[in-house]
Amino acid sequence: MNEATGEEFLGYLVDLCGLQPGDAVLDIGCGSGRMALPFTGYLNREGRYARFDVAREAIAWCTQNIYPNVNSRVADLRSKKEKSNGNDTPSDVRLPYPDDFFDVVLLASVFTRMLASDVKHYMQEIVRVLKPGGRSLATFFLLNEESSALSKEEKGAIKLKHEMHGPRTVDVENPETAIRYPEAFVRDLYRECGLELQEPLRYGKWCGRANGMSWQDVVIAVKGASTHRLAQGVRMTETERPNRSSKHPPIPPSDQNTAFAQGTGGKPGATPAATPAPKASETPARMSPAAAKEYVASLYATILQRDPTPAELVHWASTATVMPPEQVYFAFVNSKEYRLRHHERAVPTMFPPGHCYSPVVDPSTIAKYMDQQYLQEPDDIKGIQFDEAAMVRFWKENAEFIKNTPFSEHDDGKNRYYYNDMYPYGDAIMLSTMIAHFKPKNVIEVGSGFSSACMLDTVDQLGLSDFTMTCIDPDADRLRSRLREEDHSRVDIIEGLVQDVPVSTFSTLKENDILFIDSTHVLKTASDVHYELFSILPSLNKGVLVHFHDIQYPFEYPRQWLFEDNRSWNETYALRAFLMFNSAFEVLFWNGLFAHRQRALIQETNPLFLNNPGGSIWLRTRPTGPARRGGRRR
Repeated sequence: MNEATGEEFLGYLVDLCGLQPGDAVLDIGCGSGRMALPFTGYLNREGRYARFDVAREAIAWCTQNIYPNVNSRVADLRSKKEKSNGNDTPSDVRLPYPDDFFDVVLLASVFTRMLASDVKHYMQEIVRVLKPGGRSLATFFLLNEESSALSKEEKGAIKLKHEMHGPRTVDVENPETAIRYPEAFVRDLYRECGLELQEPLRYGKWCGRANGMSWQDVVIAVKGASTHRLAQGVRMTETERPNRSSKHPPIPPSDQNTAFAQGTGGKPGATPAATPAPKASETPARMSPAAAKEYVASLYATILQRDPTPAELVHWASTATVMPPEQVYFAFVNSKEYRLRHHERAVPTMFPPGHCYSPVVDPSTIAKYMDQQYLQEPDDIKGIQFDEAAMVRFWKENAEFIKNTPFSEHDDGKNRYYYNDMYPYGDAIMLSTMIAHFKPKNVIEVGSGFSSACMLDTVDQLGLSDFTMTCIDPDADRLRSRLREEDHSRVDIIEGLVQDVPVSTFSTLKENDILFIDSTHVLKTASDVHYELFSILPSLNKGVLVHFHDIQYPFEYPRQWLFEDNRSWNETYALRAFLMFNSAFEVLFWNGLFAHRQRALIQETNPLFLNNPGGSIWLRTRPTGPARRGGRRR
């Protein structure tokens, strides 16, 4: 879940900031590690990745579990929002790093929660620790003419209505919940602190923009005397380049480095697609065939640590004579071969991925087996009872509500939730129906976001005033983006790992309450799935509803996930084993099975369900009794 955000920002730093594997990176506001996994997979042994945060527990977890080359520091801050009782305020902080030390500083969702005076202080510290020519990437909620107009139309998910002498906030009493700054203020602040903005600013979707690059606005800046040369793509000699490792081939910066993915697909050996020809006045110098051959050989030696085959050398030497060298470089460092090698080095294993003793699947070995698995009918799934007749009765009993599920296919500003690929049609329709039918008073949600929005919208629609929700998520940014002011009194956010939440917390759920699980989908030592199956579920009271997400019928993952993506998830198999001959839990409803068996009924009631039935399976605890044989009731 969090790794997706890390991959997104790693892409920004590589594409827009020219991040190289040997660079030193500082991640401020790093949390529990959403950036750490992708970043440490990208950086090489010469690279450095340092993390700085106020959240002591998150830092401790990452230090224990992530790549050992990570340098993590905790700020001794007082922060109401982060529930930290340190001795300092943000304006007292001195980053615990030497001057001119980092090539890149990243601040994701930091300045969106910081007061103006603190932003300025942090900016000054960033300038201090950045090398000359170093780059910073920070996210903001920027107030300008466009975002103001969209906000007035209430297009965005975040309602920053309260004025604070220029900035605006969601909550006057706790302004650091979310703060929006005037763009002019931010531009002046960067200029004052000696950071030159890299135009254009990349505006985000937070205010309702349809075509934003990311969720928040992305601001990139360069420090010091090399600013103009970096920004304009001027070639620097190796003596001018700021503290690059001499072990890596020099990569001249240019404005075209964002095109590397389109040019090669990130795979050495792939044929580059055509890239737009630069204007005559902008045509960069090209390598000679001899220089290109030498350059490519050095890339193979230093990045892939092997010699190229004759065919590879011919292909890439030819490519390097027509393509900017940094595009060739980024194709190598983003290749599957490079990433796989560095991931293996970051987390040593006895057996390589795809080995029969490795949990990582080799898709080339499973096609025949999977063809048979996909043909299973409910009666073929032994040891689990599926009462299809009860599912049909439940559907018909709630048909009127299902027919009138009030959600839109776009963010209409009326609801927090709208149909989307992360929590799609069928998932939302059935979640809303479960709320309407059982009227839970308490929900504990492991993994939050659009599902949380769906529940809150349904509760409001039904007028359920006696409702509370606890959301457990190590990265709650998406959840916060969907919340409204009135939600803060009924939604408690635990920003951390579910494994750190006491089992007794889940024992507070009563009959008709809901435990909603949408976690990493991976059962391994000390994982969230391990804790959920072996500690949480056995502690639940009678009559509690349990939701698992991404459990596709018939307890198998879609072909795309298995073959193209190779996600190597295994939660669905673990849950199937958990339910076999298990008299303590019943299968109340399964979206995938119902869509497979009852398409005509669904089409008659609400055909939107069939657009994407989703992957929800709904269980309910019941008094322990003798195990049942399984199969399907008619």
